[in-house]
Amino acid sequence: MPICEVDAPLWVAEDVYDQVSVETEVQSEDEEEEIKEFRDFVEHVDPEEFEKWTD
Repeated sequence: MPICEVDAPLWVAEDVYDQVSVETEVQSEDEEEEIKEFRDFVEHVDPEEFEKWTD
């Protein structure tokens, strides 16, 4: 299923949000930084870099 990302606000009635929302653990700043670094790596990795590991 394709995913389309747009820069648009999402409006949800508070009672609907309360019914369907799921609480998650709060991440520490270190975890957030680690996730940011990983996302940056994934977004900019060159697949050819992995060729050296396939031999």
